[in-house]
Amino acid sequence: MLVQFSSGATAETTTGCPCSLRAFLRANGGTLMPVKHINLGSPGAMAPTGYPHDRQSVDGSLVFPADPGTYLFELVVQQVTGTSADLRLYYPNMQAIAFPQ
Repeated sequence: MLVQFSSGATAETTTGCPCSLRAFLRANGGTLMPVKHINLGSPGAMAPTGYPHDRQSVDGSLVFPADPGTYLFELVVQQVTGTSADLRLYYPNMQAIAFPQ
């Protein structure tokens, strides 16, 4: 089963940053599988643009071995570093595609 996701993340300010996020996928409440790691809110990256928000893509995919049946897939995004309370995740989208054996 191919599971794909896409989203966008922002650091609304540089306060408490730089920060990093990690995105995980899991099936049926099992082990979190790391899929994506991004850095956000670096003052050095935001200052030259004059734009107050740092936006990064949060997307990825993972293949889960799956026998026929019903599955629950979860996308979990966690802040790994930094102390910002102003990180946002926008427009998350996830899909699972089954391929016959």
